[in-house]
Amino acid sequence: MFLEGLQAYGYCGVSEQERAVGHLLQADLQMEVEGAATASDRVEDTVSYSEAAELVVSLIESSRHATLERMAGVLCEAVLSRFPSVQTVSLTLSKLNPPMPFSVESAGVELTRER
Repeated sequence: MFLEGLQAYGYCGVSEQERAVGHLLQADLQMEVEGAATASDRVEDTVSYSEAAELVVSLIESSRHATLERMAGVLCEAVLSRFPSVQTVSLTLSKLNPPMPFSVESAGVELTRER
């Protein structure tokens, strides 16, 4: 299961100003789900991608971290904690238009966590 291009405004950066002003962040999430929905066709037998998106967005909007690595770790651990059927979560977390002295579309990290 995956979510691509999930965007939220978050507060992540090395400088105090970055953490105060914030950035538009993008999360791409992949989850390996152990469930029976492929046979049962029941939402109860899988993970609601809407609920996963709500969790990730709420944490991006409410968390303040110096590094994207830490924020990505918090997001991955929250997904594993909230959804017991998720066995592996992989997350790409990108800061869109990061503050740099040159133009760059995004900068970010990729992280995978397993149960």
